[in-house]
Order: sequence, then structure tokens, then C-alpha cells
Amino acid sequence: MVISRAWLPLAGSGPSFPTEDLLASWMGDPSGRLLLLVIFLTLLLLSLLLILVPLLRRRSNLLLRRLTTWVERIRLGERSEDFSTAELNEEERALVRSLERLLGEMLERARGLEEDRLRLESILNAPADVGILATDGEGHVRFVSRAASALLGYSPGDLVGRSVEVLFPEESWNDIVPRLARRSLRESGLTLRTEILRKDRSRLSIALSIVPASVPGDSSRFVALLRDASAESSREQQLEEAEERLKSLMQAIQEAVLIVGEGRILYANAQAEELLGRPRSELAGRSFKEAVAPEDLLMSLYRVERALSQGGPEEFAARLIPTAGTSHPREVRIRLTRIESKSGRTLLATLRDESEGRRMEQVFEASRSLLDATLDSTSDGILVQESSGGNRVTILVNRSLETLLGVPGREILSWSEDRLLEELVARGAPGETLRNLAAPHANDSDTSVVLDLTSPSPRSLEVTCTPLVMPGEARKGRVFSFRDISARRATERALRESHEALATSQKRLEHTVADLEATRKDLAKRNEELEKLNRELRSLDEMKSSLLANVSHELQTPLVLIKGYTEMILKRKIGPLTPEQEKGLSVALKNIDRLVEMIDNLLDFSRMERGESPLDLEEFPLWQAIDEVVELVREKLKEKGLSLTTEYATDDLMVRADRGKILQVLINLLSNAIKFNREGGRIGIRVSAGERGSLGVEIRDTGIGIPSEERDRIFERFYQVDASPGRRADGTGIGLAIVRDILALHGSSIRVESQVGEGTRFFFTLPLGRAPSPPRPADGRSRTSRPEGLGQPQRR
Repeated sequence: MVISRAWLPLAGSGPSFPTEDLLASWMGDPSGRLLLLVIFLTLLLLSLLLILVPLLRRRSNLLLRRLTTWVERIRLGERSEDFSTAELNEEERALVRSLERLLGEMLERARGLEEDRLRLESILNAPADVGILATDGEGHVRFVSRAASALLGYSPGDLVGRSVEVLFPEESWNDIVPRLARRSLRESGLTLRTEILRKDRSRLSIALSIVPASVPGDSSRFVALLRDASAESSREQQLEEAEERLKSLMQAIQEAVLIVGEGRILYANAQAEELLGRPRSELAGRSFKEAVAPEDLLMSLYRVERALSQGGPEEFAARLIPTAGTSHPREVRIRLTRIESKSGRTLLATLRDESEGRRMEQVFEASRSLLDATLDSTSDGILVQESSGGNRVTILVNRSLETLLGVPGREILSWSEDRLLEELVARGAPGETLRNLAAPHANDSDTSVVLDLTSPSPRSLEVTCTPLVMPGEARKGRVFSFRDISARRATERALRESHEALATSQKRLEHTVADLEATRKDLAKRNEELEKLNRELRSLDEMKSSLLANVSHELQTPLVLIKGYTEMILKRKIGPLTPEQEKGLSVALKNIDRLVEMIDNLLDFSRMERGESPLDLEEFPLWQAIDEVVELVREKLKEKGLSLTTEYATDDLMVRADRGKILQVLINLLSNAIKFNREGGRIGIRVSAGERGSLGVEIRDTGIGIPSEERDRIFERFYQVDASPGRRADGTGIGLAIVRDILALHGSSIRVESQVGEGTRFFFTLPLGRAPSPPRPADGRSRTSRPEGLGQPQRR
């Protein structure tokens, strides 16, 4: 089975049509079809000869060659004489005559088919408004009618043999192919509106019909009918626009509109839906007489028949059947007009609610009362004059004008325009100004003047003359508005004085800005000097740090040696000691330890200041570091009689940090707790779970405490709470600064709480590790180290 690459039909063939059979019979080149016919005839003759060969062995070869030559010359279209039968026997002559008759019949059929093809082409070329295309199984164009050629701008020779896909835009082609893939559409044909590409690549809207050409053994051929749909699309669009305009017009009409045909409602607008109390879906198809009250039904039907017969408009009053929610019939004014239609029985009915008119009258009266109240409440005086017989008569005056002029309103209503001007002149208004106000050109636009009146009290009035124009009518008069602007003028004078004062202030401000600019330049110069001094100070600070590191390093080596020899002497490895010597050497060893600690702090501080102290992160259990530090300070605890308590509120004690630096943090904080604690005091270490994957550590003591004004400075470098020579504790003041810097390197912070005389609490956090923490010793979650039992911590 062959699948058309152009139309992509599925397997199967559609219904057979005679026209399609004829069209499929001449598909291809005409000379080729004739050639195929002759070849078929030749094969038939050769088959007959092959059957007779065994019977005609004698002379069969010569006769076969002569017949073959004769048929071949006929196939090639050469002029051939009749076959000579003089030397043939009777049977051979009968065979030759049969072949001649068969060949004549086949040639006659070929001529008939060619005539049929020409007639079919003339039939297909006859429609001037429908173009016809035919394709073969490969989707190539094989026939183009004259109408199609004119529609597409191609000549038949340009399209024949080309793929039909070149005639469609990509989006149109992608829409057609999936439809043809459906078996039902492929067999019954496809009709749609689409676009096609002309030879100049312009797009043309067409109506396309595609039907399968039923050819035995080939279901992949199609015939396409093309019709120019641009004018039809334009007509459809115009029709749709006309329908939309008609609907918009019907909806815009304020009155209810019905279209009645054969006594039934065909269309109702929104106003009719509201008036009749039913949705339009229910009104459509409903009898018109069902909406009329029974007492007016006969008269209404008579008027309907009269309007249909005479064609003239019929207008009458009637009552409608009460709708849901109402108890009384609604009185309406109905106007019937016959409209032309095919049936001639169609009426346009307009229904005007008379009760609405009465309601509008009430609304008008209420609006008029509201207008009068509004005019009386405004502070501007209003005077309206109407033109009547060449004169202007005052028709409206509000109370504000009575107050401004000091004249009752009834008297003002009797004034003409000339009298109005005379009264204003009498009250101090200049006559020239008033003549400009009342000039004829004042009718064309608004005109305003300012009048200074002396009576009934001195005041300034802004008088505006505005043409009085009614909708759809010519000018009918004038409207004068009188506004008291005395207060506004006083305000304007005050504003002018303020403006002058502001101008003076602006000049002063400009001088101030100039002074500020000079000051700014001076500050910029001083800033440059400060920057220079800052750079020098930074250089000195670096020199100080370097010197401090070098000095500390040089001091540490001899101190270590001195400490070693002192410990050897105290252990009596060199010789015996007297009690006085032992006491003096013990004091010296303590001072050496204090100096070594101070030098170590100075070296750590110097390295951190130079950024030479990178973190060596590892995961370790915090309780091991705490136990190690407790052992280091145990002798100091014993000397002051202090008790130390450790408490663990969580089992997850694995942290990720620099072990050496965390040990230094704990040593510094515990050393401060011991140093500033009282004799027999307490120190506590508590570890608990922190926030966001951290471990919280608290170190508290019962020492002297830190004053509130000093708490924010204790982490500053070289700062000591009591820097006087007689302070109780020694030190350099950099221990807490080192603690803060080490914790900052770990992304943590430290804070302090303290009360003077009660003690101090330090809080900091450490990041948790991922590995599980090894179990702590079996002495419980907390323990206490006391002076009397330092060797074996007691369980708590």
C-alpha cells in the first residue's frame, strides 16, 4: 500500500465516484498512458504467439519476427502498411486478421480515452470560481485547472510535478495533515477555511475541500477544490458586525423592544426582560398575547392585525400581566411598526413604562428642589437672565445674591439687564467695566471682572458672565455669578508680603550656602590630613604589633628556662632548701607562670592581629576539652578554695572547631572566673543545645561582677575594668579580646551578663559536628570539683 507523503492518508479507500475514476484514469503524462496501452497490447499478442509456438513450429519463427516488427513499429507510432498474408496459410491468415481487429479495437479505445480526457479537462476548467488540483500517490501535483492557476498565480507547468506542500503556510499545513490522518475524515473528505500561498508568497483566504480519488489499487490520490473566500469572509464579517450593531442598538434603546413574528416573540432586549419579568431565554418563542392583561387583550390583538395589514405604526396604551413580586398590572405605552421580512408578518414593538414617566416627573421635582437648595447654600451669588423678545429677563436669584446686594430676591427678579447695571453703578462699580461685561461678545464665552463696591458694605466682588445654553438649543440667556473675594485679596496681599520676605530669606540662604561650601572645602582638606595621619597610625600600629611579637618571643625562651630551673630547685634536685628559700622560690615560680601566660596571650594576640592564626578545624567532644581545662586550673581552684561545677543538658556534645583555640577560650574565661572570684566562691560550666545547629556554653562565677557602664568595653584590646595601680588582679587586658576574636573566626559570638557583687555569666556558641559524641564518664550528667576532693570529682 502506498502512503501519500503530501496528504498522509491512512490505509483504506473512500467511496468511488465516477468523476474521480475518470480523473484517475488520465493521471500522468498523456503520451505515457498511450505507451502503456500499446505495451499492454503487445504483451497480449506475444502471449498468444507463445501459446501457438508449439503448434506452429514450421515458419513460426519467421512469422513471429514479422509480427513483432509490425507491432513494434505500431507501438513506436511509425506509419506501417498492412501485414502481408500472401505467403501464409489459412490459419496464419486468420490469426493475423484477429490480431489486426484486436489492435484496431485497442487503438479506437485509446482515441476514445483521449477524447474523454480532453472532455474531462474542459469540464474541470469550466468553473471560473472554483480551482481544482489533483495529486498522485507521492503528493505531487498532476493536474491544475485554469481557475486554480489564476487563483494561485502559477502556470500549470510551474506546479505540475511539485509537492502540494509548497502551496500552504506552515501553520495551515500542520493543521490539515493531522485531520487527514483521521480515517473518518479521510474517507468522507475534508472541508475547512484556511490560507494558501500564491506564487508571489502572498496569503489568500480560501475555502478548501479535499476528497479522495478512488482508483482501484491506489487509495493515496486526492482531489482538492479551492474557492476564494476573501470576499465571503468580508461579507461574513460585515454581517457579524451588522448583527452586533443591531444588538448594541437594541440594548442601547432605553425602552423595551420586542420583535414579534407570527404572534410569537422572536427577540427581546434587556429592558423588555426587566419590564416583562422574565429572562430572554423564556421570552423567546413565547406568545405575545400571554404578556397582555385579559382586559386589554382583544384591543391589543386588533391593533396588531391592523399594524400588519396597513403597515402604519399603531400606538396604544395597555396593561401587562403582573410579574413576580408585583400585585398590580403595569401600564405601558405600546407602539407597533411592521418591518419587512419574507413572511411579512413581523412587527417591531416598543413598550414604554408610563409609571416610569410619572416617577421621572417626581425625580424632576426632587432634582429641582435639590437645585434650589444647592443654589441657596452656595456662597456665590447667582443671577440667571433669559432672552425673551430681544430683552433679558431675570428668572432666578439665590439668597447669597440678596445678601451681597442688600436687595430682596423678589425685587431683583423684576430687574432687567439695564436695571442690574444701574444698581451696580450706584453701589460704586465703574460703568466702563460693566459695559465690557454686558457687551454682545460676552455671549460667546465666559467673561470675568472685579468690582469694588461701597454699599451695602465695602467689598470686592468677582463677577463672571457665562452664556446660558440648553442641550440641543441656541443660547437662551446669561448666568451671572457674584463671588466675594475680599478675603482672597487680603490673602493675596499677605502672600505678596510673604513672597518678598521669602526672597530676602533666599538671598540669606544663598550666602549661607556659600559659607557652607567654603566650610566643606576646609573639611575636605582636614579630612585629607586625617587620612594621612590615619595611614601613619596604621603603620605605627603594625610596627607595634611586630615589636610586641618579637619582644614576647625573646622573653618567652629565657622565662621557660628560668621556670625549669626554679622547679628543679623546688623539687630539691639540686640540693636542700630552707623554708624561707622554698617560700621565695614558690612566689617566684607563680610570677614566672603569670609572665609566661601574659607572654602567650601577647603572642596569640599578635598572630591574630597579623592574620597568622588560621583555623585547624576538627570534630571533638566538648566535654573532653572542658575536662582538660579543669585539670589545668585545678591548682588555682585549690589555692582560692573555689568549687567548680560542670553540667551537660544534652548528649550531643560533638563540635567542629579548632581544638587548641577552643581550649584557649575556656582557659581565658576560667582564669578570669578564678582571678576575679572571692575566696570560697563558686564557678559553673553549663553546656546545652543551642539554635540552628549550635551548642551553647555558659561560664558563670560568684565574683566581684562588672559595672554596667564597663560591659560594652571589656572585649576591647588592653582594656581593664580597674586600671589603677592598686587593682586586685593582674593581667594585660587582652584575654577577652582574644576570646572574642577566636569565636568570631568560628562564626560565633560571646555576650556577658553581670551584677556588681553577685558575679558574672559569659555565654557563647560553637558549631555542632556531624559525628556522634563518645559517651562521657559514668559519673553522670554533671559533677562538682571541690577543694577537699579535687582528686575524685563527686557526683551531683
